[in-house]
Amino acid sequence: MSKKKKIIAIVIVAVIGTIVFWKRTWLKNKLGISSGNSESNINQNDLSPSPALPGITFRECTKPPYRIGCSGKHIKVIQSKLNLKHKSNLKVDGYFGKMTEQALINAGYGETLEMAEARELIS
Repeated sequence: MSKKKKIIAIVIVAVIGTIVFWKRTWLKNKLGISSGNSESNINQNDLSPSPALPGITFRECTKPPYRIGCSGKHIKVIQSKLNLKHKSNLKVDGYFGKMTEQALINAGYGETLEMAEARELIS
């Protein structure tokens, strides 16, 4: 390979690499690859990344009512019980988002889970 062709090949690789670097978020979205922590909220209690849901800030909820925006071990238990009793197929991540809300509605509980309903579901 001549010196001129090697230089052209290096320039092409550099240009493509630069485009991929600057457009990596767009490419990940197009390819359906998770982009990790980008634009995700941080739960202040345990500093674990929460799902990137526009307009939802998650906080630790230790008692009912449980609703969108709640997170923590109680939500994990609720998600597990919804999966077990109602075959909801939820990801048990401890974050009460749109999918958990929809699973509660489908199970007949409504958008929020009050004390009596939480006891009924968990028992």
